[in-house]
Amino acid sequence: MKTNYLLASLVLTASMFITSCEDKTKSDPIINTTNILSGTISTPTTLTADKVWIVDGDISIESDLIIMPGTTIKFKPGASMSIGYSNFASLVAVGLPDKPIIFTSAALIPSPGDWDGVYFYGSNSKTATKLAFVTIQYAGYYDSEGALNLIGTGISFISCTIQKNKYHGVVLDEESEFTSCALNTIKENGTYAISCTGDQAMTLAPTNSILAVAGYGIHIDYTTITKKGTWNMFSAPYVIEADLSIESANTAELTIAPGTIVKFTSNSSLSVGYGTSGKLIANGTALLPITFTSNASSPSKGDWEGLFFYSNVANGTLLNNCVVSYVGSYYLDGAITFHDIQSKVAVSNTTVSNSIYAAILSDAGSAPVLTNITYVNCTSNLVQE
Repeated sequence: MKTNYLLASLVLTASMFITSCEDKTKSDPIINTTNILSGTISTPTTLTADKVWIVDGDISIESDLIIMPGTTIKFKPGASMSIGYSNFASLVAVGLPDKPIIFTSAALIPSPGDWDGVYFYGSNSKTATKLAFVTIQYAGYYDSEGALNLIGTGISFISCTIQKNKYHGVVLDEESEFTSCALNTIKENGTYAISCTGDQAMTLAPTNSILAVAGYGIHIDYTTITKKGTWNMFSAPYVIEADLSIESANTAELTIAPGTIVKFTSNSSLSVGYGTSGKLIANGTALLPITFTSNASSPSKGDWEGLFFYSNVANGTLLNNCVVSYVGSYYLDGAITFHDIQSKVAVSNTTVSNSIYAAILSDAGSAPVLTNITYVNCTSNLVQE
């Protein structure tokens, strides 16, 4: 009887232990389950980190979407996310340093171009939408678009990483803006790190880390700077692919930070004060000169058209501690050309090299203040007409 009693007690104890374990398992949350996202999200929605979210196809956000810290969203081949295409919407994706929000490929072995990208449209809320501690990687389905795209809208963009995408990292159309843009890292993308206007480039805070592969950089995509602001120095150069002009009725003013490199593609140029008032302040230092040069992989004389200053240039325009190289060829102008500027422009401590025609060309209506100019391998140096 004693033996049977002990056996019964052991069975009861074991049963209670198993039941206790089963109850604990039942009370725990289910981790790493998978949810499929597709079609349209038209009601306020929150995505949490206890699930892996898979985007299948093109998902459209037409309401308020919140993504919690630590959440991963994976995209199937060709998939994308659009915010505010047809109806008012917002995206609040605010991660933490140790719990970033990740937009990535659903492939077992991911590679650049696996999925399309993230798109913000005109019905997106500029004031509500925020991206912070977000990583977007392995996107890039179309060569003219980016992993992150802004079309007629604005976003706050802080402490994010845009990396390992097939083509551009970030693309802004002419009507878009960053309401804030700081502490981001943009690197290891196949083409341009950012494609934007000259005005939009002024919103890139110096705390951003922007790198690009050879031949690319920060692509300046439209032709007129109309605001007042600064192009800060980054590891990536600014690449001009048009005839860029600085001018507006209220005096457009571009300041270029010391150490900045500005590269020009074939037949591109920079003009100041052509139609209305414009001002350029390129004030480098001996240790951090500002460079204006060719974007060619093997630069040569005449690769781009040059720097042009016209009658509406504002007083105080200056080039100091600059390098201007591989210029010329456009109607026999100079690497630096002055048209009727009187004495409103000063050039000092500057090297002009490899100009196919004149290093500096000044017409009869111009008297630029030139100090300590170095000429290297130019067909002619100072030409006055």
